[in-house]
Amino acid sequence: MLQAALKLVFVFAFFLLSSIQSVSANPLGLRPDERNASIKPTTKNGETTFGLRYGECSSRSYSGDRTENDCKNGNIRSSLKKKWVRVGSTVRYSFDFWVDPSIAYAGWKNSNAKGFLPGAWDTRLRIAAWLGDGKHNYLYLLKLDKRYGVRFVGKTCASPSDFGKWIPFEMTVKWSRTNDGTMTVKCNGKVIYHVSGKPTTVSTPHCYITNLCNPKLNNNPGQIGFEMGLVMQGFGPDWQRWGYSTPFTPFNGSIVAKFRNVKMKRVRIN
Repeated sequence: MLQAALKLVFVFAFFLLSSIQSVSANPLGLRPDERNASIKPTTKNGETTFGLRYGECSSRSYSGDRTENDCKNGNIRSSLKKKWVRVGSTVRYSFDFWVDPSIAYAGWKNSNAKGFLPGAWDTRLRIAAWLGDGKHNYLYLLKLDKRYGVRFVGKTCASPSDFGKWIPFEMTVKWSRTNDGTMTVKCNGKVIYHVSGKPTTVSTPHCYITNLCNPKLNNNPGQIGFEMGLVMQGFGPDWQRWGYSTPFTPFNGSIVAKFRNVKMKRVRIN
């Protein structure tokens, strides 16, 4: 009897230990967004998985007594919240990302993107973001759709033919309000974007309203945050006025992306 009980305890401990080893903490200590929808981010064996389903949103208010929420605005999230650094820091962000090739969202033609993107073909879907601590102060987005793949400031990071493969991403940036700012972005080891001798927190290259950036606001952030995961923007609280039948951006099936080897460290640039 005692031997059987000890065996049962051993088996229970084995499965408990296996569970602890396979399910790990989220990278960089990032926390799940409290407005995540039905598919919660999960980190297991070093890989963090995010997923979206059409129309599945959070009704949690944005802040205080505001009446707006993601369901009213058509936003859907499966993301991890911000990791902040102070302006003046030089930081290297790196990770590998993977996009499910079954994605069935092609993006949209956005009049706000004229002059920024070829044919003004844009996307409401992002997989990572860098933002200031001001209002409507998103600075850079890593954007996704099945037509163009993954783009950063309109530059191709991964083509649709790369979906289903792990793609290394690296951004080395000095966050600066003055002309000593610098930024280099690499995908698969290839430089796709570089700027130096310019501010990196004030005048962003693709600042328009559907990029969650308002060019009329003179934001001067003191901190820069990093978010990772899937966020699909909807049509906003005025969706009916714009003639839409729903606040949600249409797509079929589910959208899945994974991250691994997520790192963020301060560096020195020679």
